[in-house]
Amino acid sequence: MVKARAKKTQPQANSLKIRHFLAAIMAAVAIAAGIVGWQWARYADWGPALTRMVVRGDFKRVDPVTVRAAVRPHLGGGFFRVDLDAIRAAVIALPWVSDAAVRLEWPSTLKVDLREQRAVARWNGDSLVNADGVRFAHQVPADLSDLPRLAGPDDSAADVLAQWRTMAARLRDDSLTLAGLTLDARGAWRARLGSGLELRLGRDHAADNLLRFVQVVPRVLGTRLAEAAYIDLRYTNGFAVGWKPDSENEGKIHA
Repeated sequence: MVKARAKKTQPQANSLKIRHFLAAIMAAVAIAAGIVGWQWARYADWGPALTRMVVRGDFKRVDPVTVRAAVRPHLGGGFFRVDLDAIRAAVIALPWVSDAAVRLEWPSTLKVDLREQRAVARWNGDSLVNADGVRFAHQVPADLSDLPRLAGPDDSAADVLAQWRTMAARLRDDSLTLAGLTLDARGAWRARLGSGLELRLGRDHAADNLLRFVQVVPRVLGTRLAEAAYIDLRYTNGFAVGWKPDSENEGKIHA
């Protein structure tokens, strides 16, 4: 004979209802907390405020005060909301800054390490270029006025610098200094030596013409080379000399 299951007592039933009620309340609280937390994470300042900025570099041309001023507008949020890419872009945009590394240090420090530009030549009179042929400044400090003077179309700085390096190395072997190099709009090259002598090298065979100058012109002109204002090497079988105002007649000389 099967006995009927005993009914729960009233206290047990009430206890079960209370547990279900509390579980529902806890679930609702958890959901509400998640929503509030998500909203807080979306809109609130995350983490502790940044209270310390460390700026490091050579500081020969860049003023650290200027760097701090450029960074400060990007520090409105907490530690986890700082936009490091925006800070780096702001620092790199400053004159004379070549590159920058930006990082955070817990709990409240921002560190900026920058590298300054290194000028290797003047460009078109009033600018500077770095070792990659990139124009980076529009004013030439007085202490850099003796840098080689390069010139050419706006997009040709890297090509002119590369050609200058090649020619300067070739002239250095003969104890000559290449003080300037110009590429004109037609693609013709014009060099200036440290003595002030101008070499008109032409467009298609500039390197060969420079070599011809080194091998032939000093031998042919001898001491009169110092009287020349320019040497035109665009001739196939010779060169022309432009004399200084106090020298004798200009003319073409066959090598």
